[in-house]
Amino acid sequence: MNVKSSCFSFTVCFSLVALAGCAANSETETLGMEASGVSVSSDRVSSDFPHCVVAAVPVRPGEEVSPSIAPPAAKCFHTYAEATSFATKGRVNLPKNATMKEVDDAVADDTTRNLGIQSIVIAREYANANYSLPSLAVTADAGCQNQDWVFASMPSGWNDVISSALIYGGVGCFHGWHYETNNFGGANLDVGAGVGDFTYMNDRTSSIRWTR
Repeated sequence: MNVKSSCFSFTVCFSLVALAGCAANSETETLGMEASGVSVSSDRVSSDFPHCVVAAVPVRPGEEVSPSIAPPAAKCFHTYAEATSFATKGRVNLPKNATMKEVDDAVADDTTRNLGIQSIVIAREYANANYSLPSLAVTADAGCQNQDWVFASMPSGWNDVISSALIYGGVGCFHGWHYETNNFGGANLDVGAGVGDFTYMNDRTSSIRWTR
C-alpha cells in the first residue's frame, strides 16, 4: 500500500503526527481490503505472508536449461487457502481457516479434473520438515506427460531453505529432483510422491526438476 496516496495533498509529511496519520490510514485501507474478501499478498515470503505461489518453467524432458532462465517471482499470502485459490485461479476457494488437509484434498481433486486443461498445482515445497510452513505452491500448465517442469534457480527467498516437499497425485510427475546447485548440479534428492524430512539435503536445494 502506497502511504503517499493517503497524503496526496502534502509533498512531505512534516511531523510525526502526520506520519502516524498516514500509517493509520494505510492500515485502515489494508484491513478494509481484507474485510471485503480481497486477498492481500506480498512479493516476499515472511511470517505475515508464509504461503507462496510460483509458476514452474516448462522444458523438454532431459533438456539442459540456462541458469539465466529464472522462475517468475513468487506471490505470497496470509493463509494456505488464499494461496491455493490464487494458484488455481479461484477454482479451489475454501474458507481462510480451512485446514491444510482440507486444502490439499481439494487441490488433488482439482488437479484430476483440470489436468491438461488449465493451470494446476503440481507440487508444494516447505521450508521446514514434516510439511511445515512456510510453503511454496508450484503451478504448471500441464502435468509431466510431455514435458518437465523446472526451477533452474530458486525463486527469491527460497534458495537453500527447502526441508520437505510433496507432489500431487495424478499429474504424471513421478519424480521431483532437488539439486544442491543451480542448473541441476551437486548432491540431489528425489522426493517421489513426498518426503517429510530432507536429511542430508535439508536447506540445500538450489534447483528442482519435476519429471515423469
